[in-house]
Amino acid sequence: MSKKKRLQHHKPGGGGGGSGLIGAAVSHSLPVAANRILWLCFFCSGMVALVYEVVWTRMITNVIGGAPFAVAIVLTIFMGGIGLGSHLAGRIVDRQESGGALVRLYAYLEFVIAGFAVVVPLAVLALKPVYGWIYQQLFDHFLIYNLLVFAGCCVTLAVPALCMGATLPVLCRYHIRELQKAGSSTGWLYGLNTAGAAVNAG
Repeated sequence: MSKKKRLQHHKPGGGGGGSGLIGAAVSHSLPVAANRILWLCFFCSGMVALVYEVVWTRMITNVIGGAPFAVAIVLTIFMGGIGLGSHLAGRIVDRQESGGALVRLYAYLEFVIAGFAVVVPLAVLALKPVYGWIYQQLFDHFLIYNLLVFAGCCVTLAVPALCMGATLPVLCRYHIRELQKAGSSTGWLYGLNTAGAAVNAG
């Protein structure tokens, strides 16, 4: 079934108005308490994502030097990964046939991100002597050196950034049940995650 067919309009019998239903095959059976825990987790994920970004930026700065360049690398990979992850997730979330499946997918994404909280520092430490050797060999080739550094950071940070970007579409698919409320519901989820980051920044 195509995505266009799933975004259908339902007109209740005897009623004059219609409400667009998104993915009518998806059932939402989780209790209210479980939903509140889910929203709390999404709020906290915004806090943690900012911590990851700051810590990883400082670690990469210690390895490659040049704080502005390190910040630019991390921001580029984060923004690009989040955008690509959101795009890819938007193409697969409609395949989930229940709210429980969407919640499990969200949990898997968060577990992967948490796992990379351990993997990334180890990877950065492992790459430190490699970058030192590359710097010595390519001292007079600034552009090539920077491209190699960027490639190495992409390999290290791409997966968690993709997973971070995928979390919002997954929860939007779970939370949004009517097409007419898609904007407000998406804004609420995005605001919730952003509020977590803002609280941690303060």
